[in-house]
Amino acid sequence: MLKHIRDKDLITRLPDLAPIFADAYAAADGGLSALRLALSYLLEARDDLAPQHLADFLEQHVSQDLEELAMSTADRLREEGRQQERVSARLQAQRRTLHRLIELRFGPPSPATEARLQAATEADLARWVDHILTAASVDELLGS
Repeated sequence: MLKHIRDKDLITRLPDLAPIFADAYAAADGGLSALRLALSYLLEARDDLAPQHLADFLEQHVSQDLEELAMSTADRLREEGRQQERVSARLQAQRRTLHRLIELRFGPPSPATEARLQAATEADLARWVDHILTAASVDELLGS
C-alpha cells in the first residue's frame, strides 16, 4: 500500500488493495490498530481521498463494521488539525504581542531578534513576557 500512496489512480485502485485491509482487519494481534494506522496514513497523505469515500470502500470491500472506523479516524485527524491550528494561532498572537512590547520598550527589533521570536517555543515566549519589564536590554531579555 505504501508504494502506491502517491499514485494518481490510487482511489480507483483501492479495490485492489482490499485484501491488505481485510488481512489487517482479520489479524488477531493488533489488526485493528494496524488498520487504524493505515487509514490515518491514507487520510493524511491524500487530500483527494474523502473520508466518506474511504468509509464506503471499507464497508463494501472489507467489512460493514469499518465504516465507523474510517469516519472516526477522519474526525480524529480533523480535530488534531484544528488543535494544531489553534496552537499555531496562539503562538503567532504571543509573538506579535512580544514583538510590540519589545518595540515599545527597546525600539525596533533587529533581524536576529525577529528570528528568535519566530523560532521561540511557547515556554520561551511566556518567559520573555514575564521579564519584559525588568530586562535592561533585548539581549538580557532573550537570554533570560
